[in-house]
Amino acid sequence: ADSVGCGAYFVVSNIAVWPVEEDLLMATDYEQTFSSEGLEPVMYISEDSLALLCGAPRGKVDSVLDVCCGSGVQGIVALRHYAGRASFLDLNPRAVRFTKFNLALNRMLNRADGLHNGDLYGSLPPNATFDAIVANPPFVPNPQGIA
Repeated sequence: ADSVGCGAYFVVSNIAVWPVEEDLLMATDYEQTFSSEGLEPVMYISEDSLALLCGAPRGKVDSVLDVCCGSGVQGIVALRHYAGRASFLDLNPRAVRFTKFNLALNRMLNRADGLHNGDLYGSLPPNATFDAIVANPPFVPNPQGIA
């Protein structure tokens, strides 16, 4: 993380802002960052995330669900290009907050049908239906090739 000295204080940023498209920015944690609240970090935007964005079908749909939303990048790009509305779901409450921030940052908060913290079966309304589901589940870096 970048840091700035300020007298007796040392300020460190643990948030990264990623340009996903020319005028679409996404905030998320730096790689391997842990929050001051002890919450799990929100996965950074990787090459895999960008590849999923490029490979997503672009047929127009009314509603999309972003499962394991993290920063919300998959659902927000869907809203930008092909979805009328979106719902977002993640187990990590910090991820849901990042998604809400990113929706507001990109002026799309009014197109979010819901921001849900929890699992797939207990957090969505029982009658919820979606025309498309996108997902970018987190992965665990494996530098030693153990797994």
